[in-house]
Amino acid sequence: MKLSTLLAPIVALSLLACQPETNTQQVQAASEATNDTPTLPTMEGSLKTADIRQDKIGKDFTITRHDNKPFTLSQYKGRFVMLTFGFSNCPSICPTELYTYSEAIKQLDPEIAKKLDVVFISVDPERDTPEIIGRFVHQFHPDFIGATDTTEKHELLENIKKDWHVIAYKSEVKSDKIYNMDHTAGSYIIDPQGETAYFVPFGISTTQLVEDLKDILS
Repeated sequence: MKLSTLLAPIVALSLLACQPETNTQQVQAASEATNDTPTLPTMEGSLKTADIRQDKIGKDFTITRHDNKPFTLSQYKGRFVMLTFGFSNCPSICPTELYTYSEAIKQLDPEIAKKLDVVFISVDPERDTPEIIGRFVHQFHPDFIGATDTTEKHELLENIKKDWHVIAYKSEVKSDKIYNMDHTAGSYIIDPQGETAYFVPFGISTTQLVEDLKDILS
């Protein structure tokens, strides 16, 4: 399979509003009650993972993991990292993405799947504590890594957003704690050399993602 190419400006504009198609709190409650991964629909379509190595996106960073330990991207050299952004109160986009990634990993050969780490960075550090972001990502896969900015003014996240072409802002604000976040969707895949090599668009089907990951990770 030949991976398609995608220019950085297109990646940067992959902004999607999080619409209330799926209530995340209801998904969390159901998951906690059954101890099962929430069943969410994957997005079917012809989208494919794109080779973006020529665009030189991203820089190293350190942020707080769900277990309160530091996460430094460069420490994961030698492995593939799927880096995605969102927030735990996301009603549809983030749950759909994480569910798709989880299902794709389950369908890979375990020897191939173990080469990949999925890292979910919160764009809503005001509400997403390490504990909350960890509980959210672990609904989908026990090995997923959640991370959030625990600095007082969230300067780390602002720098990460800039370096990784991520847009995120509050919308539908009702109070300091009740609001939505519109944010860039999709994921980057960083290769074992630490280079941002691929972009996985939101809406990719599980079947297509499995084929792409087989090609990338093998």
